[in-house]
Amino acid sequence: MSAILQKVFLSAPKVGAITARPLPSDPALGQILVICAFGVCPLEGACDGSELADVVLAPPLALTGAAAGYVKDACDATYDPHSDSVIVAVPRALLAISAAGDVSIIAGDPAKSETGLQADGAGDDASFGRLVSVAAGRSGMLYALDHTESAVALRRAQRCGALCYVSTVHEYHIDKGDHAPRALSYNRRTDELLLGANAYMHPESDARVQGLKRLVAPNAMELIAGGADSNQPWPREAVAAPDAFFTRIQFMSADRSGNLYILDGSSLRVLTADGKISYLEHRLWSYRVSEEAWPEYYYWFRDDNVPGSVAALPGGLVALWVRGDDTVQLLQLERQAEALGDEAAASGSSAAAAAACGGRKRPHSSLLTGLTADMGALLDGRLGEDPDAAGFTAADVTLVAGGEGGGEARSFPAHRFILGVRCPYFRRLFAGGFADSAAPRVELPETEPEALAAVLRHLYTGDPGDLAEGLLRPVAELADRLLLPELRDHVAARLVRSVTPGTVVDGMLWADRVGKPLEGLLRRLVAYFTKHRAEVAAQEPGGLDRLLAGASPALLKQLVMRGARQS
Repeated sequence: MSAILQKVFLSAPKVGAITARPLPSDPALGQILVICAFGVCPLEGACDGSELADVVLAPPLALTGAAAGYVKDACDATYDPHSDSVIVAVPRALLAISAAGDVSIIAGDPAKSETGLQADGAGDDASFGRLVSVAAGRSGMLYALDHTESAVALRRAQRCGALCYVSTVHEYHIDKGDHAPRALSYNRRTDELLLGANAYMHPESDARVQGLKRLVAPNAMELIAGGADSNQPWPREAVAAPDAFFTRIQFMSADRSGNLYILDGSSLRVLTADGKISYLEHRLWSYRVSEEAWPEYYYWFRDDNVPGSVAALPGGLVALWVRGDDTVQLLQLERQAEALGDEAAASGSSAAAAAACGGRKRPHSSLLTGLTADMGALLDGRLGEDPDAAGFTAADVTLVAGGEGGGEARSFPAHRFILGVRCPYFRRLFAGGFADSAAPRVELPETEPEALAAVLRHLYTGDPGDLAEGLLRPVAELADRLLLPELRDHVAARLVRSVTPGTVVDGMLWADRVGKPLEGLLRRLVAYFTKHRAEVAAQEPGGLDRLLAGASPALLKQLVMRGARQS
């Protein structure tokens, strides 16, 4: 069992969810957010190497947008690196909190209070029964568990710019006495969507066995852990994933190193890179709750029914919350968990893969990889080399980038249908009824060709590719022009990760010139500048003068206010 080095309890009223995201001022570190009666509150001081006794619940984030009032109804939350936003599940809708604090509705209708019905559809045409869990996958794909009285559906929300289409991936019919699946997590390190679900009837005990499954096809799940006899004693040593027994998987959360933390009944467990599941602590909170003290909540705290949530940072810091309790527990674990996760990253293996494949490396998302390769081949024109494919792979529009100021123009053959479906700018252009709507060429003279190449690769494959540092700003600006806020925010997050004391002044002045679309990025750069003022002065002696000469009044006000808070 991994040792718990420190443990503290923080008071937080009416918690709805907790999650982890990169720290805005230093994305190399993590930050835990608690969504409670106060709002969305960061845990200040909770990062690697922290003394947990110094951690406090910071004031809530300033949220804006017409949907901000619905965040208080959160039942789960997760971080989506593709859009650099926190995704919040409320009973009838999915919300997104951007890096700038703007809250928008992704799908569903959060105002609905009646018993919901499940219906696939786009945007607010989609409806949910009762969302209980959400996970963010690759390229902005979202997954959610949606409950009704007799069934649980795994729903997928596929976003394309400002549009979102919700579809049902898998459905579980709940028999009398069954526990409805409620735990869902996406392990970004291993590229796996994981579900805590009823596995099958055990042949000896004739009882429904809990298990851990992964999505292996668009609508198929595969058991990878669990299924042992429930009569076995509590194991004090780590066991192989297939030999584990689960009481009831309530919640799961993977850290950036690939370790999967599992809230199982009243215990906290971890699935690590060697395919072993171990207890971090057994009966973690049963001693804190009694039927006499909290009769209205006692049912929820029995070993077989303890809903709550977990958020984990890669350094071994884990935050726990149990429904019905106004307390968040912070645990600092020994560094072993992080080391195992880093080893998994280096070797390209995963705990789930080792469990399911007997130690053999599982193919990396073969279905998605094949789709991405085909779409990339279509963009590059390679599919047209097949005589049988020539009829449906021919490009029907040419985008022309550059050509102003003596620069060389570059042409990109493309497909109207794909551009229209994937990009709101082109959809409006092609459907606008103007003279150039049906033109075979679209001129983008102020566009850097390499930036357009990256945006097109994103539109076709969901991935802009490995962008050189000099391309990050042009791609972010072009993504904003083409009404692709998720790509813009994704590139902005990469800009923050690449900033140095020698480049932060240029970055702030550029984001200041772009204006409102990059307000969130500008705030993060200001926070970085304030934290590293001494290094900036040493590495760029004239930076402060350029900042004072070129910054807008709004930026100067931010710098002054941030500096005052630091003093």
